[in-house]
Amino acid sequence: MLTVFAPIRIAFLALLLCACATAQAQRDDWHLQSRDIFIKSAFAHGYMHGYEQGFHNGDIDLQMGRDYREVKHQTEYKKPTGYRDQFGDRTLFDAGYRSGFLVGYTDSFAGRNFRAAQLLNLDKTAQYPNASVALDHNFDRAFRDGYETGQRQGLADGRASEVSRHDPSTCKLDGGHDKVPPQYCDGFRDGYQLGYSDGFANQRQSGDIFARNDR
Repeated sequence: MLTVFAPIRIAFLALLLCACATAQAQRDDWHLQSRDIFIKSAFAHGYMHGYEQGFHNGDIDLQMGRDYREVKHQTEYKKPTGYRDQFGDRTLFDAGYRSGFLVGYTDSFAGRNFRAAQLLNLDKTAQYPNASVALDHNFDRAFRDGYETGQRQGLADGRASEVSRHDPSTCKLDGGHDKVPPQYCDGFRDGYQLGYSDGFANQRQSGDIFARNDR
């Protein structure tokens, strides 16, 4: 009897351990306990991780009187950390991490405030996320697309000294599909707002530091 049920017990224990690990990971990561957006989007979650690390690195360099260090040469930028399988798409997490790291380091070295706090304001839900919220692949991909589109527009407007705007001009899927899931437009809009702010701020105080950050 023990031999017959051993595989079942092993499978059950493995499932239990996996569930416990997932719950522990969510308890350990304050982002997942603060806003739904970090649960729905691996890109947004990675962005916050990267921004925090970049801001920390920039602050240390600034306080130590060091010269500005090329962001893309820094070890923490090249090797994103903090990812776990339950966070979602690793590629999107890493892309968000690098975007956040670059902006965070530049903001900190330039003496700016912790601007990533605006990411928390994008989520209109309560401070404590709804237990039913889960990773949303459409939202996640759209957030990344919106961020990249908004950043390009923000860079262009900043160079032209135009007034900052936060509304995306489109949320069409690649290929021009007419039917766009509602969550895609929601994600695109949130990502665009963050990306536009980053791109526009990059140009508002021009100088050697920001000239090196063109993507």
